[in-house]
Amino acid sequence: QVRKDGTEPTLRPDAKSQISVRYEDGKPVGVTSIVLSTQHESEYQKSDDIIVYKGDNAYSEWVSKVSPSTNKVPYQDPSHAHVENGRFMYDDSELFSVAALRIAGKHNRDNACAAISAVWKWVQDGFDMERGIETFEGLPHRLKLVGTVNNVQYFDDSIGTTPGSTIAAIDAFDVPKLLILGGSSKGADFSKLAKRLKESTDIRRVFLVGAEAPRIEQALKDVMFARYTNLGPSVTMPDIVKSVANTAEEGDVVILSPACASFDMYQSYSDRGDQFIQAVQNLGAV
Repeated sequence: QVRKDGTEPTLRPDAKSQISVRYEDGKPVGVTSIVLSTQHESEYQKSDDIIVYKGDNAYSEWVSKVSPSTNKVPYQDPSHAHVENGRFMYDDSELFSVAALRIAGKHNRDNACAAISAVWKWVQDGFDMERGIETFEGLPHRLKLVGTVNNVQYFDDSIGTTPGSTIAAIDAFDVPKLLILGGSSKGADFSKLAKRLKESTDIRRVFLVGAEAPRIEQALKDVMFARYTNLGPSVTMPDIVKSVANTAEEGDVVILSPACASFDMYQSYSDRGDQFIQAVQNLGAV
């Protein structure tokens, strides 16, 4: 197919899964270019293609309407793929336990529902789906379990360079958490993250590092959140991890989700994540 400007598109997806959109105060955050790009891809589907979208997300639904597909499948919808009572379901059919999903977070359960919906036309066997889901260990530096030491789990979410991403990482767990925040500036407003930390009852302690540590500290002070330690702008990753490990208790999770860029102390977010992994391994992680 040819676009209106005479150029050819590089992608015409046969099965397209739409993104979900994060909202703050009822407004979409940081997604304009992604939504427009996804809309553009959807325009070039055919009528017999499949488009999978998040049924309870207004932007995702809006993008799906642009597609000429006649096979529009909402996920997290009671008539399609959804989670109910700790099980993945499709309509009334029980498929398998959410425990098969080895990556944390509601957003990843959403992603699994999208994957189930995308293949449902061809695969409807819960056992086969479960085998596929449980083999996926997640992508590097995206809220990935990288080690367990003294019954404390360590998660690398170094790609979490915005406050919204860090809030999603916090919300992924319902056990006591220790959080590593800070890095170089992206001009972020930390007030909503500070408010979320203040409202949480299971944040054991927050460790601040990097160039943005003073700004994050001020945001925490503004909401009278006192459970933090400012380790300063030049602390090394081994020392960060040792400080966190000395505070953690059995059953806790430690999350590196900095809400900041990495360039004050590291070459990239992946370099930061790799150094975190190495420091956790040096603790004797299994």
